[in-house]
Amino acid sequence: MRILTIMEWLLYIVAVPLFAGFFSGIERILRSKLKRQKKLSDLFQPFRDLVGLIKLRPIVEERNFLYCVLVYTVCMAVAGGILFTRANFCAAIVFFLLGNMAYAAGFWFSAKEASTEKKRTLFEREGEKELLRTGASVLLFSMVSFAFYLVVGFSAGKGSFEIADLLASEQIPALLFPVLLLALLLYGIAVRRKGYVDDTMIDAYTGKNLAFLEIGRWYESTIFFGIVFLFHFSGTSLTAVIGLLVILLVEALRVLLIPSIAKFSNRMVVMAFSLIVLLLCLLNIMIVL
Repeated sequence: MRILTIMEWLLYIVAVPLFAGFFSGIERILRSKLKRQKKLSDLFQPFRDLVGLIKLRPIVEERNFLYCVLVYTVCMAVAGGILFTRANFCAAIVFFLLGNMAYAAGFWFSAKEASTEKKRTLFEREGEKELLRTGASVLLFSMVSFAFYLVVGFSAGKGSFEIADLLASEQIPALLFPVLLLALLLYGIAVRRKGYVDDTMIDAYTGKNLAFLEIGRWYESTIFFGIVFLFHFSGTSLTAVIGLLVILLVEALRVLLIPSIAKFSNRMVVMAFSLIVLLLCLLNIMIVL
């Protein structure tokens, strides 16, 4: 059993960058078509970009930010591995949140080392945005953890945070917590990290920083996909297909709505999302109980 778990972990660590990289390539193709660009991206462009970033000469040496990005990437890989091997959901969320906190801390380190006041202000602003995003994630995924615990309790008579127990319950969480699912999908569309840091700050980082950041984002996106899938899967082929279709729908809406969402400040979007999640999720849990 332990050997099987190790093999599943290794499969996850290797397969996710490949899967998410191709998925990112599809997303770029859709964006290019929506913008009616003559030169369209292709499926392999994200991988070429990673190689190009790693080869870039550093413009400003940001070692502390690199360390934070490495912690972020490792935490996302561990969180996804826990999810993929059907272990404890709370443990996966803890690593997920630690990774987000490390990422946010990287901007505060960068602010202290900034060479100009303008860069310091930009780094602090980005750090505040990431702290707000982390707070929204804590709120949402705490609710999701509690919902999964209740789903297992309804089926087995005793709640559990083990993903294996959730799958064994053969329950569909989306039917019991539709409002919470809506909040999760809103998170995936409007709040989830989009990729590289803000374009105005890219020149302040080395290519390796951005490369590891993108890999970490791929692992983070896969965690979100996995949670959405768990909301719909009950052990049948039909629910598996439904889960995959919902994931594709969310990504399509994300591509379509990002230009409209970008018109609002990140602070406004995250704070509005957090308030909506708090009200809707509490209402949904009160109805179920």
